[in-house]
Amino acid sequence: MNRFYLTFCLLLFVSCNAMADVLVDLYESEIWVPDRTDVTFNKAIEKGLSKVIVKLSGDKAVLELPKIIQLTNSARSLLVRYGYSEKEGNEKLFLKVEFDKDEVLKKLVAAGAPIWTANRSPVMALLVFQDQFGRTFLDSESVNDLRIELEEAFSERGVPLRYPLLDLTDYAVLSVDSVWDKNKEPFQHVIDRYGIEDILVGRLSQLSSGQWIGEWIYQDDEKEISRFIDLVDSRGMFATGADLVAEAMASRFSVKSLHGDDSTGPILRVVGIEGFGDYMSLVSWLERVEVIEYANLDRIVDNVMEFRLTSVASITDLSKIINLNSDLIPLSSEDNFDRLTFKWRSWSQESP
Repeated sequence: MNRFYLTFCLLLFVSCNAMADVLVDLYESEIWVPDRTDVTFNKAIEKGLSKVIVKLSGDKAVLELPKIIQLTNSARSLLVRYGYSEKEGNEKLFLKVEFDKDEVLKKLVAAGAPIWTANRSPVMALLVFQDQFGRTFLDSESVNDLRIELEEAFSERGVPLRYPLLDLTDYAVLSVDSVWDKNKEPFQHVIDRYGIEDILVGRLSQLSSGQWIGEWIYQDDEKEISRFIDLVDSRGMFATGADLVAEAMASRFSVKSLHGDDSTGPILRVVGIEGFGDYMSLVSWLERVEVIEYANLDRIVDNVMEFRLTSVASITDLSKIINLNSDLIPLSSEDNFDRLTFKWRSWSQESP
């Protein structure tokens, strides 16, 4: 029996619907600092670790947990590298820090914090900005500070951001007025064309006083949430939108750690692994799932591979994570009583 040791690590390769992102900077953070003194440095790395913890858990409330407070106070011991920089055209000094991913994740699990894996569904942004000149989309082609602030806000919360192409196909359905009026056609168009069910609509206006007002509308495959905006700066406006999406996504996909003595562990069954390439793809994917500690190839029966898992996640949460992988399709309920039996996407035969 082959044994694969699956370390806690950053990457988790998952495809969700048509696309998915594997975030590679979850354990990194960038903080503005006024100087390079030791006092400033220590405060900055504590703030940087707090940002990392929020990205990893998806929940700002975890920062109030006693064990998490202890963790942030020991930020320096978890630091693996850092560097100072000044952004082009900006005289401000920034400190970029990176923390030990294995140790941070291990301590989060020990603290009972939820873990939102590095595989994250993208959100499609349909943002209409209104000023004295009229309404316009804020998208990937926008060359202004607002787009940069938007992307920084979502990056800080670990949410992959997408924009529509806004080509002729899109413009047949998507217009600034249809989005502004909250018509349902743009939502359905994004789902049909891009395969993305997480959609964020922003209707944003800046008054002559500089005040920002508007509304964020977030829709996933289950619900729609609205949040009204009345803020004095654009950064706060975009942070509000990023918080809305991150909190909703994390509530769906984060995993609550379990601590038990069950040494048997659940069995993951995969039907239809026929070639060595498919087998290595599956193993490579399993090796990067943060909440799995070990995966043993237990046995092979005909074309079914069985892996015995040791995980800090429940079967329900494991099923939820594995369901995000487009290469693994859950079998029908009568053949999948434990929710951990899947067929490989390329397998076209009938299940045994």
